[in-house]
Amino acid sequence: MKKEICAAALAACLLASPALAASAPSDWAKNDLERAVSSGLVPSGLVGEWQRPITRAEFCALAQQLAKSQKNGFALPKENPFTDTDDENVLRLSAAGIVSGKSEGIFAPNDPLTRQEAATMLYRMTNTSVFPASYADQREQYAFADLEQINHWADDGVAFCYRTGVMSGVGENRFDPEGVYTVEQAVITALRMQAYAASQQPTPLTMEAAGVPMLYANNPEILDPRKFEKYGIYTAKTTMPVGEPIDAEYYHWSYMGSYQPMILGVAVTNNGKRTAQVTIDKRGVGLGQNSMEVSRECYEQFYESGPQEEPASIKPGETKLVVKDTLPGGTMINARVQLTAQSDGLSMKLVALKQEVASEFLDALPRGIDDGAGRTAGRFNFSERNVPVDASAVQYFTLCGNTAALWKLNPGEYPQERNADPLAVKDTGTAPFTYFLNGNFATTYNLKFKNAAGKTLLIRPNDPTVADKRALYLMWTEERGWYSAEASVKKPHEIELTGDDEVRFLLLGGNYGNVGFRVMDTPE
Repeated sequence: MKKEICAAALAACLLASPALAASAPSDWAKNDLERAVSSGLVPSGLVGEWQRPITRAEFCALAQQLAKSQKNGFALPKENPFTDTDDENVLRLSAAGIVSGKSEGIFAPNDPLTRQEAATMLYRMTNTSVFPASYADQREQYAFADLEQINHWADDGVAFCYRTGVMSGVGENRFDPEGVYTVEQAVITALRMQAYAASQQPTPLTMEAAGVPMLYANNPEILDPRKFEKYGIYTAKTTMPVGEPIDAEYYHWSYMGSYQPMILGVAVTNNGKRTAQVTIDKRGVGLGQNSMEVSRECYEQFYESGPQEEPASIKPGETKLVVKDTLPGGTMINARVQLTAQSDGLSMKLVALKQEVASEFLDALPRGIDDGAGRTAGRFNFSERNVPVDASAVQYFTLCGNTAALWKLNPGEYPQERNADPLAVKDTGTAPFTYFLNGNFATTYNLKFKNAAGKTLLIRPNDPTVADKRALYLMWTEERGWYSAEASVKKPHEIELTGDDEVRFLLLGGNYGNVGFRVMDTPE
């Protein structure tokens, strides 16, 4: 409290002192500057110097304070890449990729900061862990009269600042990229960045479970047949509902290219006293070495397919491989199938085999999973999520969280579903595992928009560490049906909404979790 009172008193004194009239704040900025000083945002060396140009090093100090205001800061590197400064704030921002030198080894710390340099630094801050990755995606974001004077390396920064309102022009439709940036302007910009960061906090969404039960396995993700006991392993199993569909999906790599092909698939056991039948309602499989393309192929086939072949007949006491895929060495597979048991007393399991084996050996396969982080194998009660989105109230939300905080963000997205299947309990001899339904893969999100007329939906990975990498999503709209869509941090996938729209989304294997969705006014 004492520190806050002193800061407020200092702010009032420095803002009002006649001795500092030559560098007094502008009337429009006075209240905001006082608030910035009181909050500790402004480095002491800048207080009262409002109208002079801010230097490159001073802006780094302000940026470090801005980062700290977000309960984070930039780390000090082990080595100094510059010969003309050892300023810690400069070094921290350089290591974070926010600033660079004017030439090799030269930072020019005392040079005035230009407006396009300021815009670039602010934009780059949004591609760090301190601030959420920005939505400054280039779609003719600005049309300043001096557009040709803006350096190409500053295009993203100027677009971001203009679009978000963090910076604006200087009048007469000019940006003045080489113009100097005053201390006052820099501090006001920092306050706007704080407001921008607050606006980027995602809105929690309540979800409802939907779809069908699902048996899923990507544990172990990498299959090593040298570790198999005898003929192979199974990864997950469950009883089958009668007359109702159940999905099964497996996503695995073969360990080495020199290995003989493995056989993966779904084995069904008839525990009843009469011959039973199983129908295969849908089926998709992708094989290759690019995980996203493999998953795209799998899901596009799955959603476009219909009933497969003749029903499989299974004798009493028999275990039969009703779905079979061959996995060559050094290759990956993503396969999904929907089955329906036409009789009771059936159970199913996902298997990986060195070779085809007789029924009694299929029935006796040991379970073979590991403790790989982020991997799972088990039955989940639902394969889809219904997600209502009121476009008049929600601007930004995330799906497929990849951190504990994001798992908790959307109620209903990651229910802690106990694998209470008695088969699993019997196999382990212990209480059943707790699984999270893996929202990164296999879950379809049915986004049900209302009040979305005149809005555009932007979808992209929301992780700044993968800024230069693409993501591949499977999408559905009423107009296009199912289709695959590429996106990146800088180039999101766009869907123009019309009112009460439904958009379906599925994150394909090999992608990154934490997907950002932005609802924006459609540009005129």
